[in-house]
Amino acid sequence: MKRFFYAIALLVICATISFAKINEVEINLKGGIQPYTNMYYETTFNSAYFSGGKHEEDDDENTSNGFSLSAEGFIFFGEHFGLGIGGNYFTEREMLDSSSKFSFSSLYAALKYKYSLNKLISAFNKNYVYDKTNQKYFYGVFHLGQALIDHDFKLNDIPLRTTNGLYCAIGTGLQGKFWLIELLYSQHQAKIDGIGYINNYPYYYAISGEQKQIFRTITLNIGFRFNLYRRADEALPKD
Repeated sequence: MKRFFYAIALLVICATISFAKINEVEINLKGGIQPYTNMYYETTFNSAYFSGGKHEEDDDENTSNGFSLSAEGFIFFGEHFGLGIGGNYFTEREMLDSSSKFSFSSLYAALKYKYSLNKLISAFNKNYVYDKTNQKYFYGVFHLGQALIDHDFKLNDIPLRTTNGLYCAIGTGLQGKFWLIELLYSQHQAKIDGIGYINNYPYYYAISGEQKQIFRTITLNIGFRFNLYRRADEALPKD
């Protein structure tokens, strides 16, 4: 969680210093589907049951598909670069092999770069005329923040404790005056600690360990966007 608050503090400082240079403030509300969700994990077990007292393994497991909701805001200090904050929630889904259920969300800071599609077309077609108040933009975006995992994972029927980790994402999209469409790859990281036992009758072996998990998703977002503030076009910097 500290990473997120550090990112917010940096954003507030930048916004305060550059307030007179702000060109645009935008809000994005998005709904998404995940045709791909996968969990990769590295597990370390500690027990007298194993040779040397330790056993390590790594694997990955696909999950059922899901949906997501997200909201974010950006402040653009020029026509192209913006800093923002946001949050998302990914609905509960099920591990296909173990039937365990989980959901995850995140709070993040974001960096966005956009470029006018209309200006790009006009660079190749001098006769192309477009409405400057209704431009369409290509953009790239990067997220970095805090992952929040909720699950029902158990070891020998004992619930496992979770330490939330890093969230990061990278994506690209196209936006108009009131809409956007976006493709985003993201990772939510977590660490799980557990204590249980191995039943090797007539002996029982105590077992403890940790598991590093990375939830990997590809999301197709469709959203509604609007500007809270935008400088007059004649005041914007020229390319």
